Amino acid sequence: MVAGFRADETLVWYLSADEMYQFDPAARLRRAFVAGRLYRAQGTTLARLTRVRTAESTVLQRVDLAESELLAFQQGVRRAVAPLLTALEEGALRVLRRSPPGDDQLEADLRARLRQVVAASEWIAPPIARRH
Repeated sequence: MVAGFRADETLVWYLSADEMYQFDPAARLRRAFVAGRLYRAQGTTLARLTRVRTAESTVLQRVDLAESELLAFQQGVRRAVAPLLTALEEGALRVLRRSPPGDDQLEADLRARLRQVVAASEWIAPPIARRH
């Protein structure tokens, strides 16, 4: 696993090569990659993005999740995050490398953010502003 905070305090957590979650500073889901599928915050829901490649171009097809899919996805995020939080709180996860070295605040910051994720009632981030 790899976890870290970006300069804007966004938490990015790679659980495996096939599972990644990105949470904004308020612990709301911004983006995810699960089971080969990309997801991003889209207003009050998540959009599932599928890359469609042709010889001429690559297009992302977007499908907004239905309410039942959204609830199932939220439960899946909590099922993924809760054991990690428990393992961090119990000292069962070992940090192998830090950047910058000696940053002892990382584990405390991760625990705090994951507690927010598990408890959040508003869990989808506002849409990401486009760069021009």
